[in-house]
Parts: sequence; structure tokens; C-alpha cells
Amino acid sequence: MERLLLVTSYPNLTKLKLLNLEFDNSLKYFTDDSPFGQILKQQITQLDLFYNKSGYLSGSSKLYTKTVYAPILSHCEKLQHLNVISPPGLTYISLSLSFLPSNTFSSSTLTYLCIIVSTFDDFVYLLDGRLRNLNTLIVEFRLMDTDSSITHNLNDLPNLKCFSLIHYGTFKENFNEILSHLRRMINLEKLTLNLSFLFETTFIDPIYLLKQLTMHMLRLTSFNFYLGIQLCMLNSRPWSYETHISFDNVIQPYEIVEYPHLSILTITASIFYLEQFLNETITRLPSLTELKVFYEELRYITQDFTRQTTRRNCANVKRLWINKLIAGSKDYWSYFPLL
Repeated sequence: MERLLLVTSYPNLTKLKLLNLEFDNSLKYFTDDSPFGQILKQQITQLDLFYNKSGYLSGSSKLYTKTVYAPILSHCEKLQHLNVISPPGLTYISLSLSFLPSNTFSSSTLTYLCIIVSTFDDFVYLLDGRLRNLNTLIVEFRLMDTDSSITHNLNDLPNLKCFSLIHYGTFKENFNEILSHLRRMINLEKLTLNLSFLFETTFIDPIYLLKQLTMHMLRLTSFNFYLGIQLCMLNSRPWSYETHISFDNVIQPYEIVEYPHLSILTITASIFYLEQFLNETITRLPSLTELKVFYEELRYITQDFTRQTTRRNCANVKRLWINKLIAGSKDYWSYFPLL
């Protein structure tokens, strides 16, 4: 790649994808004397980094942050879009800001960021104002490590419109920690969550968690989620909500929650979530126009498309994504008159 960039000038080059990156070769690309240093600094608006799971599987994420991410985010004068993709197990490419100065990097041009961070605290650092014009943030954090001695900036984030938070492990009762930062995103339109909580004292209804997460998001139009809840009982095996909770004994008398702008809904988790979102005595979705679900679960919840309490939330659906081809009964077409 270096030889190619030295052959001639590329005045119109604004997008760059680097493939098969490894620990050693990626460190040298972002130095001041690299062949495309000036191109990266003055021209590139979109940068995609794709990592290869070979060579180093571990390394210093702090070193990588200082020598790769900091130069990219601080010196690329026109960078608007940064996308970091890697296979599992590459710990060194995780952004690590703990114990680094607050001025390690900043950007006033970046609007899109997809990245992996080492800890939850590192995610929170990204929200401290150093990326003030960010409108899309997709972040996966490795560990739910938080330091109570750190005082974070908790100002609102009015520019953030699209947010995804992903963690593939299970962590203990840090729900309020996550909730406090979601409430800062006052203009959020698209939200994706992939989280699993472990409670050691009392079981928390996951629908209660969902409503707490989204009840203040009046502009929300799209919500995708996987939310796992586990309760660990002393001297017994841990059990999970999906396999042990039935509808009748967990629905609690919460106020009806309305999502006036939610137009797209994807539910591929427990059937319990489908009940909670389509039942108008629990949730109202006046703007829902696109629904993605499993057909058999939809048929069960709607009582073969005859149930009245789930009819209204389906009435405006124009696009229905299900996992099979069907002919559709008379009741089915009556349930979805706009299909």
C-alpha cells in the first residue's frame, strides 16, 4: 500500500479502507512520516479499519490508543466517519482512555464512530465533550469496570441521534449506571442495546428496565434490543428470565407507555417482549409502520390475528418481516390492512 500511495498524488481521495490490519503494521501507518500521512490529515473524511486475527492477539490497548486512535482523531482535519471492525479476541485494538490525559485526543468534525473500548468507563469518556459533534455512536465495551472516584462530565448530548451499546458478557446490577447516560441522549432517534444483567438480590422485570431506558426518548423511531436478565440465588443454580418466567406472574401495573415516533420495531428475543410491545394496555405505538418478528410468535400473541388488545398497534404496519412465506388468512389481512 505504501508503494501505491507514493506513485502519484490522489487529490480526490476522501475515503480509505485498510484491510487485514495487524498490531505491527497498523502502528506505522499513522505516524507523521508515513506515506499517506498528509492524505490522512488533509483529505480523508471516511476511514474504515478492518483487523485480521493473526500475529499479536494481545498487546497494550493504551499504547494502541496513543499511537493509532489519538493521531487519527486529533490530526485528521476532515475526518467525519471512523469505523473499526475486528474479530473477537483482539484486546489490543480496544480504545483505552483510563489514566490517559483528557487531551489525548478530540475532534470537532467526527460525526460517526464505531469502535470497541476496554471498559465501561472508557465508553463514558467518549461522552465527555471531546467528540462534541458526534451524531452516531456504536460502541462495544469489553469489561464493566467503573471507578467511583472518577467524576465524569454528565452534560446532555443533544447532537447524538443514533446509539448502539453492546456487551457480550453478563455483568452485575449496573443498570442505573447505564440509564444515567442514556438519559443524557435527549434527541435520540435510533437505539440498539445488547446487554445481559445479573441480579443477586431481587428479580427485576425486564419490561420495567426497557421502559426506564426509553420513557424519556420522545424522538425515538427505531429500537432494537437483546436484554438478558438473570437472578443468582444463594445455594442454587442461576436462572434466566427467558426460560423461567411466564406472562401471568410478572406483568406489573405500570402506566401505559407511548412511543409516539417509534416507526420500526424488531423483536427476535423472548415472546414476552412481543406481548409487552403489542398489547395496547401496556404500550402504545401510534407510528409503528415496520415490524420484524417470528411468525409463530406473532400468531400466538395475537390469538391467530383475532385479539383486540394487540390489534391497534398493528393497524398501521406497512411492512411486516416474518421468517416464512404465508398465504395469510382473512383475519391476518384484516389485522394488517395496510400491507
